[in-house]
Amino acid sequence: MNRIILKNAGKQKYNAALGLFMASAAVYSVAGCHKPGSTTPAPSGRAAALVPKAPSAAAKPANVVNVAFVGFRPSAREFVSGPGDVKRVALTFDAGADDTAVPLLLQTLSEHNVHCTFFLTGAFCKQFPKQCKAIAEAGMELGNHSFHHPHFTQRTDAQIKEEILGAEAEIVKVCGRGAKPLFRYPFGDSDKRVRAVVASLGYQGIRWTLDSLDSVGKPKNSDFVTARILSKIKPGSITLMHVSRVESAKSLPRIFEYLDKSGIQVVPVSELLLSSSTQSKPHILAQNPPSTRQ
Repeated sequence: MNRIILKNAGKQKYNAALGLFMASAAVYSVAGCHKPGSTTPAPSGRAAALVPKAPSAAAKPANVVNVAFVGFRPSAREFVSGPGDVKRVALTFDAGADDTAVPLLLQTLSEHNVHCTFFLTGAFCKQFPKQCKAIAEAGMELGNHSFHHPHFTQRTDAQIKEEILGAEAEIVKVCGRGAKPLFRYPFGDSDKRVRAVVASLGYQGIRWTLDSLDSVGKPKNSDFVTARILSKIKPGSITLMHVSRVESAKSLPRIFEYLDKSGIQVVPVSELLLSSSTQSKPHILAQNPPSTRQ
């Protein structure tokens, strides 16, 4: 398995030769938590982080694919976790409301040499292009979160396609690379029809194993978010947090410290879900589970 060592990945320029190399490889070794002050950065294995910037004007968003998923065929079922016997987890952040926590998130992730997956709405990219560009240039993996963040079960097939393709176009325009095939349903809202439409566009639905509840009900402080994550996280988990919540960003150092001590690596969704295991396979949801999102 190829191992690529990244140092200050977000500051490196994407170049064509490196992109071709990445596209020809399969799945890379994984980035773990790395404590500040260490002399050697933890390997990141970030495939998506090294994707060369897409050609601007003429590029078709539908063809801009996360190279970590080359050869991957999307399923009409949602991924909810990775293999439970591989000590890896994915921390994911949804971006749809405001950009309050983005600077602190990126600073903290950089200090710990960690790469995560950010699910962006088209509207968020349009409203906060500088922050979205910063997320992409920091080497974070990108996911599509629709354009306007509507309930998909209340939309027609045509409207769903418009939401996804419109968001993808905006993501490519602002970030220089696409999010395909990673997709997260707004509010976690989907059914059999909706999932079939999403899969037909070449996208894979990504749910979460552990909801931080940082955007549900009354505002949560960092102690709440930290306690909830640490009490429930386990190998294979996909956590859900939001870029609008500074308290969630403040919880990250304690979460990373715990995961380091537990020998659990933090990786992007692509690496978690493509992780190989001789004992288990990534779990998928055949039916739409109830959502805790509001």
